[in-house]
Amino acid sequence: MMKAIFTILILLYFSVISAALIPSSEQRITSMQLNRSTDSMTGDDYLVALVFARINDTKTAQLTNHRGDEANRLQYKGEEDFPKYYHMFNRFSDELGGYIDGMVADISDREGIDKVIYNMFSNRTENPESFGYWVMIDEARAASSESYARLAEKARQKAHLKEEELQRQKEKETRKTLGLPNRGNLTAQSREEISNLDAILRDHYFGYGNFNASEYVSDDEMLEVLASSDILIQSYSDLINQSNLLFDQGKYNESLQTYDEFVELDSIIGDVWSCRCAAMWALWGKGNPSPAANPTQTDEMELYMKCQDCDYNAGQFKNDLAPSLTTLKRNVNEIKAQLAKEEQNRARQAAYKARMDAFNASGIKITPDSYESSQVLVPLGPYDVRFSIRTIGDVTEMEISNKTTSLAEGSGKSYHINNFTLYIFEMPKFDITIAQYTGPAGIVPETPFELDPRYSAPDQITIDGKPGLLQKDFSGDSALYSLNKNTFVSMYSKLNYDKDFALILETIHIAERK
Repeated sequence: MMKAIFTILILLYFSVISAALIPSSEQRITSMQLNRSTDSMTGDDYLVALVFARINDTKTAQLTNHRGDEANRLQYKGEEDFPKYYHMFNRFSDELGGYIDGMVADISDREGIDKVIYNMFSNRTENPESFGYWVMIDEARAASSESYARLAEKARQKAHLKEEELQRQKEKETRKTLGLPNRGNLTAQSREEISNLDAILRDHYFGYGNFNASEYVSDDEMLEVLASSDILIQSYSDLINQSNLLFDQGKYNESLQTYDEFVELDSIIGDVWSCRCAAMWALWGKGNPSPAANPTQTDEMELYMKCQDCDYNAGQFKNDLAPSLTTLKRNVNEIKAQLAKEEQNRARQAAYKARMDAFNASGIKITPDSYESSQVLVPLGPYDVRFSIRTIGDVTEMEISNKTTSLAEGSGKSYHINNFTLYIFEMPKFDITIAQYTGPAGIVPETPFELDPRYSAPDQITIDGKPGLLQKDFSGDSALYSLNKNTFVSMYSKLNYDKDFALILETIHIAERK
């Protein structure tokens, strides 16, 4: 406080003393003071301010035997804002420091101060005692034009931020009045919202300033981040243990539901930890004790270590829970496998029931018959088909269908298309197809069926009292015959010939339904 008062007294003292000999120094001092008050100092202003900062440091050393560091801090800030002035700042420290230190012995020598400032900025043409800085200063001014613009923009933004901060406070009060959730309450936010808040908090700590007033996070909101993150982190562990406990109790559905809640939390837990640590660092950077520390603890290093512990714990969090997580994943895999098996069984049962319903609705009838066989009655299109068979198989695999087909016949003037409707019955390892000719009229059609010429020559047999052909082969047996000139029958079997197919050929009867 004494140091600040002393500096103000010096500036006020100098501001009222005439600088008739060197009037330009007064203008530079006044400009520096004005720009410094608005945080928009130029490179030239830093050079002027360094003169006074060096004087203050020297006076502090005379009064307390400890040299002040105002000049060093100011020089560091100037180098950061105006890198092109780096060499001038260093020359000032090396060459003029001793000169100013000696001059401070008689601080009332305003003429000496004016002379230092004047000699820094004047050229040797107008002032033989010039320090020779003027060439470097002109070059730095040109090169630092962007810095000047940036500082001007920074000053404008500062005023704008102040205005927005007031608006932010009004919005906060409005949210509180309406009962809207606090931004620091992570339990009510999405992963994207938590991630965005994390970035803003890190800007607060590192001082990047890349946020506007509407993004400002208050201390209360940061404390809420810590409190709500504690809840989510504890819930993470609780959900793991709860799901495992329900599994051990045989409550598989409840266990899986709890696991689903865990998965949802697992998707954001990394961001929760990151946001928590960012809030702790931001609070520490502002000098506010973290609730994670002892409320009475004021030791800065202790708070710093708490922040570092948060970063470490964030990385170790899942490692510490690894055994429980391994058990959880094993349990969930078992549950999912069991549920998938049950679902497959239900699907098979449903499919079987659907096939059985289709079989019952098809009109197919199966009754006991002689020869240790069963008689099968199939309503196939306009026909009733009967035959005896010993190997029925799964009745739900019996199907009735129909379709149309067209075959080209003849050549030249006799070329034409024969159209047929096919009535098809299929069962395991056996099927019957009846082809009924549908046109054109006036044509005597040929059978649309044929035997495979690659296999043995067919045998002529009698089927249902009509001449037919039988072709036997290791891959399957085929038989063809005609009901009349417009209706043709084909049978194909992979059944045992002696046990089943021969019996079918001897007992089959197809009659048109009346």
